[in-house]
Amino acid sequence: CLTLTLKKENYLLNKSTGIIFSDILQHKDDAEERSLLWKVKHPHKIIITSIKNTYKSIIATNTRRQTVAKLIPKDIIAKATFVSNQNTKVQGQTAKFNEAERLLKIYANAELVVTSRIHVALPCLAFGTPVIFIQPNRAVSRFEGISNLFNTFTLEQIKYTNKKDLQELFVNKSKTIKTDHIKLRKALINDLESYFELD
Repeated sequence: CLTLTLKKENYLLNKSTGIIFSDILQHKDDAEERSLLWKVKHPHKIIITSIKNTYKSIIATNTRRQTVAKLIPKDIIAKATFVSNQNTKVQGQTAKFNEAERLLKIYANAELVVTSRIHVALPCLAFGTPVIFIQPNRAVSRFEGISNLFNTFTLEQIKYTNKKDLQELFVNKSKTIKTDHIKLRKALINDLESYFELD
């Protein structure tokens, strides 16, 4: 991802944005949009689907809370600011670019970012911001060759490791910036410079 080539100096603020939690285990699946005719013919299915989705949302929220509480020490959770890359209210190209820049400034100036989004974790690597990646149980192939770049925790690891050891590991990893991405970053920059014939 080209976000790996971003330069921190372009996003610096005059203050730290602290500890940031961004979309931890919060991935919205695209719902299948039904036609108005289908909705008129199947009103009961709309109600059933709505009930199922509400139930799934409650379960997901409880699971997320339990996972975060087990992995992350209370004092870190208490200091965290929550942000999201899923702001569907932002409309129009200019507004979307402004929102992206706002978020990048937050990540570039953070003490620590905890996320389940690849496209939050990658710019953090580029900025040298400590990042913890909590890998969700979805489309595992998407994470091959990428999750090893981050300080990653899997849900299985969180489930089967005792809380004390897990939180100690979290604190240690939160102070570590991995450097495996640097070769990839340099290669991307070289490719871009060659393609655009930049000096």
